[in-house]
Amino acid sequence: MRALPGKFARIAAFVPVLLLSLAGAACSADSMFLLGDACVSCHLTCERVTPEISVVAWKKSVHFRPDVTCSACHGGDRYLALPFKKGHLGLPTEAKAEASCGSCHEKELADFVYIRPRSAKNGCKAGCVSCHSYHNVQKAGPELVSTETCGACHSADKARPAIEAAAKLRENRDGLLALLSQRRQAGLPVEYYENELVSLDKKTARAFHASGMTGLATALSQGPEKEIAELSARLAGDSPAGFHAQGVFVVLLIIFALIVLAFTFRSLPKQGGKR
Repeated sequence: MRALPGKFARIAAFVPVLLLSLAGAACSADSMFLLGDACVSCHLTCERVTPEISVVAWKKSVHFRPDVTCSACHGGDRYLALPFKKGHLGLPTEAKAEASCGSCHEKELADFVYIRPRSAKNGCKAGCVSCHSYHNVQKAGPELVSTETCGACHSADKARPAIEAAAKLRENRDGLLALLSQRRQAGLPVEYYENELVSLDKKTARAFHASGMTGLATALSQGPEKEIAELSARLAGDSPAGFHAQGVFVVLLIIFALIVLAFTFRSLPKQGGKR
């Protein structure tokens, strides 16, 4: 069978990438960087589906962006036709995957390794991918603490307190997001509360990484869960009615000040000593 001319071969290599980008919708801006990725064009057509093509899984992950492509974890040059010929590392082991994650998430890895020393007799043997997965990488959050993820290593009785604490934290966080949405729709400022929520999410992630299964429930309930409840109470107290009442009070204060100034000017002596 005759090989396609070079020009047509390059065009053919882009076809699977275009199909991925155009599936179900027009090609979006966040998918355009895939067009020149040799890893993507090859794995979409040559990879065996067990259970899901790695590129498709990665496209659904939190890592789907131009600076965390295949070569970021597997090495190689994504712009070469055969990227494995230049620095390709292949499939990383659990330890290598952990080191790869730590190259970007230094603080998270430091917390994780410090609390779960691998050398200890009872040290946790789980790694980053045990909870976050390989290609469809999930963001750290209460959703990750579930029977499926925790139950892979721990018994149901041991995992239950942490799973229940994470579910309660998720419920409280959803309630806070609902309050923020109502406040935003009312045209009131939300930046302060959004920044506080970002800070709380970081504390939540650290609680996950720096707490063992037995201590996770306590770390969540006494840390992020408590602070989210306090922030929700503050947000509920800072209601639109209260905000408008403060505005009305300020307006009345200004009107009162203007009236006082008017009477003061009227009481001043006129020019020539006449009143």
